[in-house]
Amino acid sequence: MRSGIPQPPYGSLCGLICLVLLAAIVWAVSIGAACAQEPPPYVPGEILVKFKDGTFARQGDRRTRAALEERRVLQALGLRVDRHWPELGIHRGRLEAGVTMEEALQNLRSRPDVEFAEPNYLRHKLEIVPNDPYYGEQWALEKMGMPLAWEVSTGSEGILLAVVDSGVDFGHEDLAGKIWKNPGEVCGNGWDDDHDGYVDDCYGVNVITGRGDPMDDDGHGTHLAGTAAAVGYNGRGMAGVDWHTKILPIKFLGEGGGNVADFVEAVSFAKARGVRVMNMSFGAYSYSEAEKQAIAGAPNILFVAAAGNERYDNDFHPLYPASYDLPNLISVASSNKSDKLSVFSNYGVQTVHVAAPGENILGTLPGNDYDNLTGTSMSTALVSGLAALIFSMYPSATPAAVKGRILRTADQNDALQGILSKGRVNAYRALVEPVAGPYIFRLIPDSGPAGSQVVIRGCSFGRSPGAVRFSANVPAEIISWADEVIVVKVPDGAIPGGVVVHTADGAESNGAFFTVTAKIAGGLRFVFPEIRANPSHVPILVLSNPSKDPALVHLRVIEATSRTKTLKVIHLEGLEKWIENLSGYAPRPEQLLMVDCQSESLVGAAVVTFREDMRSIYVAPLIKAQPTDFEEVSPR
Repeated sequence: MRSGIPQPPYGSLCGLICLVLLAAIVWAVSIGAACAQEPPPYVPGEILVKFKDGTFARQGDRRTRAALEERRVLQALGLRVDRHWPELGIHRGRLEAGVTMEEALQNLRSRPDVEFAEPNYLRHKLEIVPNDPYYGEQWALEKMGMPLAWEVSTGSEGILLAVVDSGVDFGHEDLAGKIWKNPGEVCGNGWDDDHDGYVDDCYGVNVITGRGDPMDDDGHGTHLAGTAAAVGYNGRGMAGVDWHTKILPIKFLGEGGGNVADFVEAVSFAKARGVRVMNMSFGAYSYSEAEKQAIAGAPNILFVAAAGNERYDNDFHPLYPASYDLPNLISVASSNKSDKLSVFSNYGVQTVHVAAPGENILGTLPGNDYDNLTGTSMSTALVSGLAALIFSMYPSATPAAVKGRILRTADQNDALQGILSKGRVNAYRALVEPVAGPYIFRLIPDSGPAGSQVVIRGCSFGRSPGAVRFSANVPAEIISWADEVIVVKVPDGAIPGGVVVHTADGAESNGAFFTVTAKIAGGLRFVFPEIRANPSHVPILVLSNPSKDPALVHLRVIEATSRTKTLKVIHLEGLEKWIENLSGYAPRPEQLLMVDCQSESLVGAAVVTFREDMRSIYVAPLIKAQPTDFEEVSPR
């Protein structure tokens, strides 16, 4: 015995041990009894019963008599038969009043002629429903299939997600356990311990001030961090998409926004720390080569960018960084509860890749607060969280592979025709579905004559050229080849049908339908890229034939969201003018139209929008008026 520690008398010690053992035995017995008294859930009062073969004859009419005899036996035991499956010999019975489940099962199971008797057990979806108090408000997670996805994975601490925004409240109750911690920095000593250029960058950095304080003074970045990766199933607040990924806060947006130089610094910091996913819920309509090269120069990071909230077609009005055509960047639109494109969301069949819920999305806010926000920023955060979740399942996957998996497993519908994948993200499918080989999302355009150019948009084509074959197994001339984009020329001899990509290693893609049309003679072409059909303004196309000879005009109107094309041929007599009301081409107000006119001779064209009261008139800008072939249409 150690000196200095008082010891109880031997008898008292034995008594204490006996009392502890007795309490433990009583506790174990009571727990065992409680567990034994808690049966698996079943439909109250319902039992499934089957009699042994041979108990009653089951051939021909005897089968019916046997079923009646079995029914009488069950009724005598207190069960009313609601359903009988003769081919299985199973009865579904309901207990009469006054008969308990235990009593009925004991009586049935004690009979030698009963093969089995069991409660009508319940079955539930295999999914995880978080116990976070605000989870019931997070409609987007249900829409994305997160409860089933969480059965597969809830994330990994080995994946680092950078939130480049207004900062993050790294002390928030639903985020504190998820924030990246710099192992090389001694917090609060006022020194740059790891010599990375930042003092006390313990939980991220502020690239605006050049210091290690990424605290959020706006709320936007904290909201995104929680939407993507708040701790789930902790009985607190809300649930993020990925419950375990670490968050690297990078304060990039200040009161006046951010700038490209600071973004380049943010990417450099993230690269050095092994970030796999970067959330970019910001943008502007100005192209930057430095910004593009910074993203391209971080090939191990998947950059997830917001498509924008101005209802623009990014194919015609590119928003950056979302519109950079890079394999490690995915652009996200906003969808609503009906899986339609949100009325405010930007779109683009080439520049916007996928949709995610973006209306009334719950997120964390500074000061342990929570609230709903709306915008493609929120959609982007959901996809960032999903990307981190996929990396946790497939840690060796490339950003392009994760991007392709998200797009290929999206739930497609006609309301999302205005984006590349035509779909809204599905987290469960993205985690479990087998995705391999090349895949075509779009042919742009999807019709044209022999000799015209076609852009093939997809993924996993490889960097070395393979082959593209049109229907009737006719090979196309390859103009350019990249992993996500191939440009070909429609071959002579092609007929309407499927277009298939064959990669250099012999893999074959899905087929995409292409319509081969007759070639239209060259002439004068006019393109009006954006005509808005406002309810209070009427857009009018005016055609004029200055010649005394008849003229032929081919008019094509493209509705931007669904990419619906209307083609009509207009015959103009000598010196005739033609007026076409374009409102009917737009299915809903404020829809964007592109108008494309091709004439076989000299014809004038203009689009004018005027108010019904004639108080204002707007002349649409013209981007092309030159001799050209009608079918050589730029895919942008």
